[in-house]
Amino acid sequence: MLLRRSSTSQRGRGSALGWGLLLAVLSGSAASAGDPPPPARQEVRCSGDSCSLGACVSQALLDDAASALSPLRLLPMMQGGQAIGFKLFGIRDGSLAARLGLQNGDVATRLNDRSLAGPEPAAAALKAASEATTLRLSLLRAGQPIERRVVLDRRKPAPGECPPPPAPQSPPPAASEPAQKGSGLADLHCRALRCTCKAEVRDRLLADSDLFLHGARFVPEIVQGKPMGFRLLGVRRGSIYAHVGLQNGDLVEKIAGQPLDNPEGALAAYTQVRSRNPITVDFRRRGTAMTLTVDVEH
Repeated sequence: MLLRRSSTSQRGRGSALGWGLLLAVLSGSAASAGDPPPPARQEVRCSGDSCSLGACVSQALLDDAASALSPLRLLPMMQGGQAIGFKLFGIRDGSLAARLGLQNGDVATRLNDRSLAGPEPAAAALKAASEATTLRLSLLRAGQPIERRVVLDRRKPAPGECPPPPAPQSPPPAASEPAQKGSGLADLHCRALRCTCKAEVRDRLLADSDLFLHGARFVPEIVQGKPMGFRLLGVRRGSIYAHVGLQNGDLVEKIAGQPLDNPEGALAAYTQVRSRNPITVDFRRRGTAMTLTVDVEH
């Protein structure tokens, strides 16, 4: 994942862990063009329900969690109308997430004994864990509670100790395929950054995670250690992003009135789009402030 920043402190590395996980929630993928190489076997040592990470893997996780855990994806999990945590999927054999014992379908409910049930608790849990040396992740697997424990090595690696990161790859050109039939986009009527749809169309679109997971990528924009929002890259022709008028390079700063400059706001935005009317997306295009508005007809 490409983080646009000029400096990184220990505090910034901790916040990157939270922002990386939020990126997985909001866009469903890391921003890099491909999966990261698997960590060296000696860097990940596991026994039972506990794993220890070497300094190099720990540093990669703290600096850029979304890339380190790629292709792990997260989606908020609801039960009886209430948030209970985040469902994990997209885990591949040999990836860091798999090596840590995580499985597709697991539901993460607590981090270091702090609840992940909803935007505010999840943001607080991420913040509290940002300086921890041990992460305890409580999960539901096939309805049964389990726990995975990860011990981080926070020492600064010696020069040359860690393998260099893969070279950044340019985002692929936008694909030329039309919108998928049956996607529901035909019922979302848009012109000049103004869209209208019925409430049932909004609900159907928001329930179709594939529309949002595969249409573009979001890259955290961090300047002088401060998150500014998410940069939109790799927008596909026919995607929901292109359909509503967003373009490659747009910097999304607010969704549903929630600033995306902190983890709490980013998580709250994800949930509030389901109840806000109109739904607004504030962004900058080549430095110019713009707003996308979606009016929901009841």
